[in-house]
Amino acid sequence: MGGPRRALTDLGRPVAHELDTQSVDSDEIVEVPLHDAAILRIDSSEWKRVPCRRLVDARTGDAPYWPTTVKLAATGRGLWIHFACAAGTIIATMTEYKDKVWQEDAVEVYLQPPGDSCMYEFQLSPIGTCRDLRVIRPWSPDRYFDDTWSCDGLETATALHGRDTGACEGWQAMFGIPWRAVGRGAGAEPGWRIGVYRIERDPLEYSCTPRLCNSRPRSSRRAVSCVSTILLPT
Repeated sequence: MGGPRRALTDLGRPVAHELDTQSVDSDEIVEVPLHDAAILRIDSSEWKRVPCRRLVDARTGDAPYWPTTVKLAATGRGLWIHFACAAGTIIATMTEYKDKVWQEDAVEVYLQPPGDSCMYEFQLSPIGTCRDLRVIRPWSPDRYFDDTWSCDGLETATALHGRDTGACEGWQAMFGIPWRAVGRGAGAEPGWRIGVYRIERDPLEYSCTPRLCNSRPRSSRRAVSCVSTILLPT
């Protein structure tokens, strides 16, 4: 089976967002800046202009043991989401497209376009293994997880970070989700909803935007995690 275009790099430098001075609170309305580049890269200088959002422990609302920051940007082609994850170890053994990478270290994005009855879920491991699926009737008790759906034109990338001694410092991940792949044109309609999530296995913790905290991990929280409204440029 085919999959998204992906790239994996090994970078011997600190996790990028920890060096940023711009930071914004994760409130309900997320303003997404519009960038000229049709496609953004994981190490693109464009990301330096984008404010980051810090995730919290999903169960307590406190700062997680391993910090995570997220950046969002819109282009004419699609929506781009960039994660920077501090970590002391990497747990990632799955290598096949559509593997259930959430069972190990992973980041996740949930996206629901305005007027769409489906929610689109994207998962990515530190070594670049991707899973994408569609959740039909996400807010209903009879919701259905359609793993046969694939996001046409999805771009993903990951980058590992470590010291010269070989010690792990963390990793980055990026998703590029084309507007057309989720049934929309230029993506300028109001009312897009998004959720972002990180799963860390050492120690076990779940990180999310503050408005997602106290939602229970996995099956229960998957129906409630798409809660932030994103405001896209017209």
